[in-house]
Amino acid sequence: MKVVTRLILAVLLLAGTIFSLAGCGTLVDRTDKANYWVMIDGVQYNPGDPCSKFTEKFELMFDQATKEIQPNHGASASFYKKSNGGRLLTGLRNPDTATKPLDECIISAITIDKENAEKFTHHFIGGIKTKKSTTDDVRKVFGAPTHRTKKEKGAEPKLIWSYQCSVEDNVELFYAFGFDSKTEVLMECSIGLDKIR
Repeated sequence: MKVVTRLILAVLLLAGTIFSLAGCGTLVDRTDKANYWVMIDGVQYNPGDPCSKFTEKFELMFDQATKEIQPNHGASASFYKKSNGGRLLTGLRNPDTATKPLDECIISAITIDKENAEKFTHHFIGGIKTKKSTTDDVRKVFGAPTHRTKKEKGAEPKLIWSYQCSVEDNVELFYAFGFDSKTEVLMECSIGLDKIR
């Protein structure tokens, strides 16, 4: 009788494992650069996409007087959705050896924060959404974070989880999730490239 019970439990466990691997609770391969993207208003954006891909749908707001980025430098910029004022915070990067105009640079980071989350139809891999997903949702998709931090300063304490993966000698991809430390709801998500030389 014990053998039959153990066999039934083993079959149920195996079936549950197969079911979870087939559904959205699947752990993504964090070492595969194809898993680093965000879908915004029906278009997939990846770190490293040209700035011009964003200017097709959004208006670029750049704080500096010059519209160029020096070689191997970066800058912050915002892209606005004209219809509702939604704002995407981004990092721009010029990985080349000559100064380039903004539209020839690449997007090095994309952030969707709680103030703008509902102004864009968006999701990250695994269906992760700002202001909707929780720590449990992110853990189901990504597993344990590479780094975990808790910030107590400011009006809204945050839990920050980050995930990183090296894709080339000089490039790392990352996800950074900022959760409300009380509710554990995702308040900000960033995706990007790091250590570009």
